[in-house]
Amino acid sequence: MHHILVKLTDQLSPGDLDYATTDIVAIIMDDTFGITGQEKDAEEYISKMKEVKSSKSFDSMDIVARSATPAHLIKLVIPIKSLLLEKLNARMVQKIDELLRRIGMGVLQNPTVNNRDILVFCYELIQEVYRATTDTKSKIDPKNKRYLINMRGAAKSGARLSTSSYVYKLTRFSLDILRTVLR
Repeated sequence: MHHILVKLTDQLSPGDLDYATTDIVAIIMDDTFGITGQEKDAEEYISKMKEVKSSKSFDSMDIVARSATPAHLIKLVIPIKSLLLEKLNARMVQKIDELLRRIGMGVLQNPTVNNRDILVFCYELIQEVYRATTDTKSKIDPKNKRYLINMRGAAKSGARLSTSSYVYKLTRFSLDILRTVLR
């Protein structure tokens, strides 16, 4: 897929890949974080072909961000948002940071994106973060609460079930893009 994107880069006009943005991002996410990405990261994984061990997903994300129209830019970040809500190890956090950096570089090089579009994109990102943080706090109907069993136990502190969320990285990403545009 990366090879096809590289060959088409000169011929692509903005918006040509909008219909396939979701599918392309799914392939990139699978190559980076899925079974394929895990196999590439495995230390004992040995192959004679250098293409098997390398990943061009970050470059592909940059190309897609450069060619997407402003209305479809949010589709690049939604899968990353869902990943940021999970528990992650340090290697995955580094990969997410690199993906966000490449998306930012691509968005800033996108010829169809003007300052107003960047403001809308940053606003949408911050709204997504806000929705993600409010959705994780479960809202239980008071009528049905009496039927539910409290599985937490008698913990003195609420730290047992806490998870470290990295969803703040999207807010930082959107504010970094905003700061760059305002300069």
